Formats: sequence, C-alpha cells, structure tokens
Amino acid sequence: MERAKLIFDEILESVAIEYRGVGHDISRIEKEKLLAHEKKAVNGILNKGLYY
Repeated sequence: MERAKLIFDEILESVAIEYRGVGHDISRIEKEKLLAHEKKAVNGILNKGLYY
C-alpha cells in the first residue's frame, strides 16, 4: 500500500484519502515476491521521483 499512498498523495494532494488494506490468500512465496517488487518500486519513486 505504500506505493499507492506515495502516488495518490502526490496526484491528489488536495483530497483527503483514507487508505485501507485488504485481506488476501496468496502463498508465502508469492507474497515475498510481491513485497520485493513493491520495495523496489517504492525505492524508485523515492530516488527518481514520480513521473506521469
């Protein structure tokens, strides 16, 4: 959710947004892959900025 928050807080900075996570049933291995991907994506936004 961190990446979504970074993106939407910048694009919709004048809108108050409440973020909520959802449950899931992915495997531990898939979750680890997803978290690694999200970490890389968040670091890219933090280091290079958001482009759109």
